[in-house]
Amino acid sequence: FSHCVPTIIQMLLQAEAAKSIDLSGWKVIIGGSALPRALAMGALERGIDIYTGYGMSETCPLLTLAQLTPELENADLETQADYRTRTGRPVAMVQIRIVDGEMNDVPHD
Repeated sequence: FSHCVPTIIQMLLQAEAAKSIDLSGWKVIIGGSALPRALAMGALERGIDIYTGYGMSETCPLLTLAQLTPELENADLETQADYRTRTGRPVAMVQIRIVDGEMNDVPHD
């Protein structure tokens, strides 16, 4: 289990030395910037259990995680990539309020 920025995963997936390494079962939280869908697909195809996390140093640092629901765990990789690249839902002990520029609550699901 580890975490990194998208650039590190991209470098790893493109590295010649890593092409013969079995990465299945490796769990990775991506942060620092958005996880591109194509990069998520590349990681999933190599067996990496990859998720997007969002937070800031000031928030210690994780706020949300793009975890799959049990129904999505058996979905095809394309569908999983759509969910794994989203901002996600608040993690335990985090409360988030979504507002617009005027501080009005924004409906969310």
